[in-house]
Amino acid sequence: MKKIKYGKKVTFGIILISGIFGLFILSVIIFYQMDKKSEAQKEKRLRGTYVYYEAGHLSSNENYIGIIDQDNDRVSIVDKRGNEISHIDTKGEYPNQIALGKNSYYLLYLWENDDGNAKIVQYDYLSNRINESKVSNTATITCRDGYLFAGKWRQDESDDYYDFFEAYYNGFYANQYVAEKQFGSGFHDLILDDRKKCRVGDVDFHYHKKGYFSTEPEWDDYPGTSVGGFWSDDKSKQADTKQERKNRTHLLKEINGMENNRELNYSVAEYQVGNAIYGVCNIYENEVTHRSIESEDVLRSCCYQIIRETDELKIMSQADSRLGIIASDAVFVFLKDNVIIQRNIETGVEKILYRFKNIYSNKIYPQGDYLLVVDGSKCVPVLWNTK
Repeated sequence: MKKIKYGKKVTFGIILISGIFGLFILSVIIFYQMDKKSEAQKEKRLRGTYVYYEAGHLSSNENYIGIIDQDNDRVSIVDKRGNEISHIDTKGEYPNQIALGKNSYYLLYLWENDDGNAKIVQYDYLSNRINESKVSNTATITCRDGYLFAGKWRQDESDDYYDFFEAYYNGFYANQYVAEKQFGSGFHDLILDDRKKCRVGDVDFHYHKKGYFSTEPEWDDYPGTSVGGFWSDDKSKQADTKQERKNRTHLLKEINGMENNRELNYSVAEYQVGNAIYGVCNIYENEVTHRSIESEDVLRSCCYQIIRETDELKIMSQADSRLGIIASDAVFVFLKDNVIIQRNIETGVEKILYRFKNIYSNKIYPQGDYLLVVDGSKCVPVLWNTK
């Protein structure tokens, strides 16, 4: 048989094709690895929990809890055991806040038109519609002692509108009120009496020079609640007011003693009760504020108290690899491995409040003495403030 001989051109072509094929295989392997890494990063971003310190998605009274679900499609009234009493479908309507009164509840719909007006709709506890009222310059609503209170917007120098503060705990601010039995007849302005005090029913208010009344006394320029993040060498502490910056500076001095002055990131959430402030702080190696957080992302969390009379900050409790959520003078509530845990500050005894079934993109909304827990498609009220 005659032996076939390949020319130089054919040999070069075979080598070229082999090289191209090799590069193709290598590219496939690289893209596969990159895709796997991207998927892993995506999964990491989705795993964990978001904590939102925003008012309005949950409200409670002695008998009931009202919940606006995460998709804004349904408003549910449940008893304290979690049994549904009634509900309304709100798909396409988008209520922003719920407030539970004595014999009825209220939904606030913000920005109903270009003028910035809003509307408040009243329902009984079987979710039958009773009345509706158009309102202007209304940012927030709260019910107390048979009255419905409304707070106005704060307008900044850029003509942007904000709440005076997010009333995610039990304190709140207001500018107007109406008795629940008279809802629909218009609101009355809160005003100071001859003794420079303001009282509606059994609710005492303190006037704040920024232009609103609050259930909490004026504490320099502190807004009532404070939520935000900052880093070690940040002189401004990303604070909107002098008192917030002062609080965060005090906190950093206490924490730096524990962390040996490392360059770290911090997030805080705190609220005022009378002449005290209670807060939680989470410490991170890297900034993680734009994705859901797992407890393993947190180097350390702590809860603290600030007393106005002494102007001292005291760290009450701390824990490693736990996501701090909220605290009072008696308990510290945090997340560990997808479980919400309450720790008694005095005794150190811990108990499980809630165990998530879902592991992706869970949500927690602190609201008063409850946490509104979004676990997959479920919205569950969890009482946190118990001793």
